[in-house]
Amino acid sequence: MLSLKKFMTEIEEYEERFRAACDVYALALRLIGEHAPPVQPDLVALLRERLTAVGRALKPAAGPQELAASARQLESALKDFSDASSQVLRQRDQAIRTIIKTLAEATQSLVLQSAAHTEQLGVFTQKLEAISRIPSLTEIRQRLGEEVEQLRTFVSTVRRDHDRSLEQMRRELELFRERLERAEALAVIDSLTGITNRAEGERRLAALVARGGPFSVLFFDLNHFKRVNDRWGHTAGDLVLKTFARRLAQNVRPEDTVCRWGGDEFVVILPGCRLPAAFERAKRLISVCSGSFTLAVSNQDLLVNISTAVGVAEFCPGESVEDLLSRADKFLYREKERPTLV
Repeated sequence: MLSLKKFMTEIEEYEERFRAACDVYALALRLIGEHAPPVQPDLVALLRERLTAVGRALKPAAGPQELAASARQLESALKDFSDASSQVLRQRDQAIRTIIKTLAEATQSLVLQSAAHTEQLGVFTQKLEAISRIPSLTEIRQRLGEEVEQLRTFVSTVRRDHDRSLEQMRRELELFRERLERAEALAVIDSLTGITNRAEGERRLAALVARGGPFSVLFFDLNHFKRVNDRWGHTAGDLVLKTFARRLAQNVRPEDTVCRWGGDEFVVILPGCRLPAAFERAKRLISVCSGSFTLAVSNQDLLVNISTAVGVAEFCPGESVEDLLSRADKFLYREKERPTLV
């Protein structure tokens, strides 16, 4: 009897460990999707959809076959994302190389045109020297008239050639600039929410630290966000993140930076803002960014109530970005336990 009871206890422990492992696995899937390199928004969106499908297959009664199948699906999703991302990067690399090659060809064309025009000017010089040796003024006048007309035609041709070449170079440079701007934008934007990503936020914080301040940061974390994903799915969760990010971005100054830090965490960087003013900003942003969110999911409108906690910290000269954010993070979790800013 004791052996049977011990056996049943061990089974329950194994089941509990298995459920915990599945929860960790599901969390890992979500984090992979959230932190996927923002190579191209549609590729990241497709990866998240496939990871969500893998996560849904992890039922409590899943056995070895289901787990093996989910592992194969995960490997396939990651491989497809890697292959597609590599292709996009190769295409961008080739596009930039093509533009540079075109610019080089346009420059070479200008050089060759200049060489040809220089040679033709040399011919005109020789003709003028020959005319200067003609004894008859009447013949000199006649020959000069002919050469001047040819020179006018030559100058017009040179101007047209240079204008065409310069216009081509201008178009190529403009195209190059636009593509670079798009590439730079992709590098600093969070693919889900469209606001500044963490890497760019860290870069801007480092620049402010290097200048020595003053500035403050607000560290937002959505309360009970996991419940939204668990109850309505990750599509609803993504809509909450997008809506919250949009509300934040619409209610800050032009010089402020709103960035997604990861998951349901957001950071607002406030240049030139001291701590008392930062507290007032935090209270206002909590007021306008929390509340009811209407989400269009699966052809129906969901009304979801979202609240947020915020940590506030002002930069102290001499501290690092990590130290500053650590203070804001500690304040944030104190606020979650005992709210004072609402």
